[in-house]
Amino acid sequence: MKRRRREVPSACVDLASYGGGLVDRAALRIDIEVERGATAVMSTQASTKVYRSQHGASQQLRADVADDALLVLAPDPVVCFARIEKMRLLARLPSGVA
Repeated sequence: MKRRRREVPSACVDLASYGGGLVDRAALRIDIEVERGATAVMSTQASTKVYRSQHGASQQLRADVADDALLVLAPDPVVCFARIEKMRLLARLPSGVA
């Protein structure tokens, strides 16, 4: 008996930006919503560069992933240039989510 493949609504997003990096006072916020039963894959075109800056820069990713949905984050590495004082990654997941 041949198992039938389940049709799943899906999307693949490849984030790209001119210059590929964060400069002084840059603020990037990305919001993603993956609905019930859907699959999303998000990647980047290349590494994200964080350039030295006097006032700092920020990048935020907020994801709302419904029950029975899947979000795959597969970005390229973050590259910090000289004199970057602090880099922080924060992930908040609801209970029962891995």
